Amino acid sequence: MNVTTIVIIGATAAGTALLGVFPAIRGWWRAWNSRMTPALLLMAIFTATFLGGARNATDTALLDPIRIVRIVVVCIVALWSLLLIMQRPNSWRIAGPGAHWMAAYALLAMMSAVYSVQPLLTLWKGFEVLAVVLSSIALAGYLRSSTDLQWLMDITSLILLFLCLSVLVGLAVDPHEALKILTLVGSGLQGTGGSDAGRFVVRGVIPALNPSAVGGIGALLLVSGLVPALNRSRRGPKTSYWIVVCIGIVTVLLSHARTAFISAVLVV
Repeated sequence: MNVTTIVIIGATAAGTALLGVFPAIRGWWRAWNSRMTPALLLMAIFTATFLGGARNATDTALLDPIRIVRIVVVCIVALWSLLLIMQRPNSWRIAGPGAHWMAAYALLAMMSAVYSVQPLLTLWKGFEVLAVVLSSIALAGYLRSSTDLQWLMDITSLILLFLCLSVLVGLAVDPHEALKILTLVGSGLQGTGGSDAGRFVVRGVIPALNPSAVGGIGALLLVSGLVPALNRSRRGPKTSYWIVVCIGIVTVLLSHARTAFISAVLVV
């Protein structure tokens, strides 16, 4: 772990904590502290999903530090989820048949490695899906009421805020790594569209996020802040929600992810 990584993680954590002075974000932190075990599991799921997300698809290196860390995190998520499911056996029932079918699908994908051209890769991809499904089933055991669903939304919003701040901090600390110029490659564009050639987009440094992922995360944070901000039945000051909305908008604009922004507006 180099100095840049330490600075980005530390500054992002400090920024997320300082924003806790605002009522809405303080409520998200309160939700985190109330059930830290499932909250950490959800954080691990996000980490496993986005680790290596900014890598070039043509990179042929089978194992590098980022991929090794991702393998370790996914294995931890799977084992941790199994332990939580064994502690809460009713998680299977609460998760419902949809989760059961997804688990069966993941197992079938793993078994298809028997006749796959790349058996290890097929086995691993199936296991990644299984780990996410198991974690979803484990989290389902904590969801019994509308209050529990609100807790899940608060935890998710806090994680999204952390990821968006990590992108902005990464841009400030290491702009050379965070900024990416869209260039024409052959007859297509390495980016979003031909009209964007020559433009700069921002990607995540720690964790590694491609511009599309940055835009998607920013759009989700935008929605999580804009919906309560526009909710007339919600009493009290809404300044904190508008701060969250601004952070989401800035993140989406820096990523040049027009699709994510339009989707967020349509959802609201």
